[in-house]
Amino acid sequence: MRAFLEALTSRIPDPELIDSLMIGLRQEETLDQALTILKRQKPPLKRDDPWQAMRVILEDETALARQRRIHQWQTDARRRTLRLRLEIRHPACLLHPPALQAAMAKTLLDAGLSLAMGLEKNPRPMLHLGQPLPSGVEGLSEWIDVVLREPAESSSNALPAIIQAHCPEGITLLGAQEIANISSPVLELCHRAHWRWACPESLRAQAHEALARFEAADTYTIEKHGKIDGRKQIKRVEVRHLIQTMGWEEEQFCFSTRIAPGEAMNPVKILAGILGLESASIQNLVRVAVELHDDPRLAQANKYETKLHNIYEDAVLLDGGSGVSVVDEDDDEPVVLHRAEKQR
Repeated sequence: MRAFLEALTSRIPDPELIDSLMIGLRQEETLDQALTILKRQKPPLKRDDPWQAMRVILEDETALARQRRIHQWQTDARRRTLRLRLEIRHPACLLHPPALQAAMAKTLLDAGLSLAMGLEKNPRPMLHLGQPLPSGVEGLSEWIDVVLREPAESSSNALPAIIQAHCPEGITLLGAQEIANISSPVLELCHRAHWRWACPESLRAQAHEALARFEAADTYTIEKHGKIDGRKQIKRVEVRHLIQTMGWEEEQFCFSTRIAPGEAMNPVKILAGILGLESASIQNLVRVAVELHDDPRLAQANKYETKLHNIYEDAVLLDGGSGVSVVDEDDDEPVVLHRAEKQR
C-alpha cells in the first residue's frame, strides 16, 4: 500500500510497476482500499492510460473479493472490532457525518490499521459512528466502532497514541477498546446525551425564567418547520419529554436528552424554541457525553455467536447412521441432539 501511495504521485506509471503493485496489494488484501483511493485521486481516464488499466483490474478483483466476504465474513476468525472514544472540537465538529467517517477512515489507514471493507457494491471501510453531533457542536466523549481485517499489531493501550499522530485537527482519541465481533453497533446503544450550554450574560435572566417555566410544565410545544398535509410550513411539536434532566451550574445550563428512534430533533433548536430565540443565537453548546445501554447481544451471546465450528462434527454424526435425532426445534432455544440407545 505504501508503494501504491507513492506511485500515485507519478503521472504515468511504469506498466511493470503496476504489475508489482497488484501482487503486493493482493498479498496485503488491500485491493478495496487501493480502489477507493485511486477513485478519489484519479478520475476515469482514457482506456490506454496505465492508471485506467489498473482501475479496471482493481474493480474486477474487488468484486471477487466482495463475493468472498459475503460468504466468509461471519466465520473469519482474524476479524477484530474496536470501539474508539473521541473528543471532537473545532474545526472537526463542522464535518457532517459522512465526511467525519471518511476522515477517520483515512486516519486509521495512515496509522497502519487494516480496516475491513463492507459488503456494499462499492465497498467502504467498516466504520460506524455513534449518535451524530449537530453541525458546529463540539463533543467531549463521542463513539465510533471500527472493524479490522486482522488484529492490530499494537496493544489497545498503545493504539491511541499511534492513531492520534494521524488525526485531523480537532480530533483527540481518548481511548480504544476491543469488543466482541457480535456486539451491537454503537449507534443502537446510544440512549442519553448530556449537554452543557454557557449562557451569555445578556440572555441569563431570560433563560432562567423560560427554562424554569419549561421545567415546571407537563407538556411544552415549540415551533418547527415541517410538512402538514404535504405542504412545508411551521408546525408545533411536543418537546417536554425529550429533555430528561436540567439544572444550572453557575452560568452554565446543563441538561440531558434521550436518544430514541424517530427522535432526532436538534438540541440547538429545542433550546432556541424554549427561549424564543433563533437557532443562530445559541452558541457554545457542548455535548459532554453520550451514555450507552448494556448490549443485549452480549447478554445472549450463545444466540449470536457463530457455531460453524460444530457443523462438521454434527454432519459426521448425522451421516454416520449413529441414531442422532433433533428433539427440540424451537428457534429461540439451542438445538439439542440426543443419541439413541443401540439395539442389542
